[in-house]
Amino acid sequence: MRSRTLLTLGLILFVGTGHAADLFCWGLLTGDNVRVRSGPSKNHRDMGKLPKGAVVRVIGISPDEGWLRVQAPDSMTVWIAEQYVAVTGARGVLTGDKVRVRVRPDETGEVVTQLSKGAAVKVKGRKGDWLRIAPPASSLAYISAQYVKRMTDTAYVAYRAELARQKAEAERRRREEAHRKAELARKKREKVVFDTADRLLAAELGKDIQARALTRAGAAFQDACKQIRDPALRGGATARLALIRDLQRVQSAIRAKRAPRLSKAKYDELKARYGMAREVDDLRRSFALAQRVHEAEQRRIARAKDRPVQQEGWVSYLGPGAGRRAGATHRIIKDGKVLALVKSSRIRLDAFVGARVCATGKVTGQVKQAGAPQPTQVIDAAQIEVRFP
Repeated sequence: MRSRTLLTLGLILFVGTGHAADLFCWGLLTGDNVRVRSGPSKNHRDMGKLPKGAVVRVIGISPDEGWLRVQAPDSMTVWIAEQYVAVTGARGVLTGDKVRVRVRPDETGEVVTQLSKGAAVKVKGRKGDWLRIAPPASSLAYISAQYVKRMTDTAYVAYRAELARQKAEAERRRREEAHRKAELARKKREKVVFDTADRLLAAELGKDIQARALTRAGAAFQDACKQIRDPALRGGATARLALIRDLQRVQSAIRAKRAPRLSKAKYDELKARYGMAREVDDLRRSFALAQRVHEAEQRRIARAKDRPVQQEGWVSYLGPGAGRRAGATHRIIKDGKVLALVKSSRIRLDAFVGARVCATGKVTGQVKQAGAPQPTQVIDAAQIEVRFP
């Protein structure tokens, strides 16, 4: 047993005196899945594999120059008897002296190094009474020289610099690809937000102008403007929001039979830039309809001015407000509802306050009263008759 141990140590610690110039250099693996062994022959135990491009620290060379002795790579697995180690988590401290580190978890395994008391080891696992540890710095192994290209320190520094450059370039490409994917995902989400709002608007445009509920579509495009960063989609959302607001103005004008008005948006440009042909054409049709409704109402008012009208109710004073600006001084009320505002240059209306009368005259205009759904007529009274209850 003692002679076998001495033989193993002799294999590990030999240094070829004729190859001192090759010692303590670096080795670049030129083959893939190169086996690392515990001694300079294929008969020694396999300690693991290294990929092409891995770098090892060359410490010596065998007499036949067929094997290089290297510092055992961190990826290799070696074993140590648990009885000589105090373990705390993944860290171990040796409690024994000159403890052998072996290539397999038994007393017959080849020794790759010896550790002194107090040395620290990294624990990777355990098997029975043995601990699997990372190879200490003094651990030695062998690699076939045909798979290794030896490098000087200068060449090794240049190689490491190139590796760092390649790693940085790979990281840069990874970040760019991650950014590209994130941008694609963002644009996809923004397109969904825009399309959802656009469908709401399209559904309302399919209805009659006075039946449209455009508030929901407007709120959807407001949210889209806040969420979307893509310039084309954001511009389209902003343009449609302006169009919705103009549609709402036209809708209100139609309901009130007043002259419609639009914002200063250049819809021909928006139509060409954001593909808003249907929306812009609809707005123009709605605007034309509002103009026709307003003109018809104005003609009706003009015809009403040319013929006398009668309103019967109770006369009361008119407070300050829009009616006063139209020249009216009194109002006619029936069942709590204001039927008309009255003015007269020929009749003293104060004499009829509190009386129930029938006023006859011409309509000179309309006034929008607060809380009233329809404008109230302004009558220039030519005749007033008192009605008794």
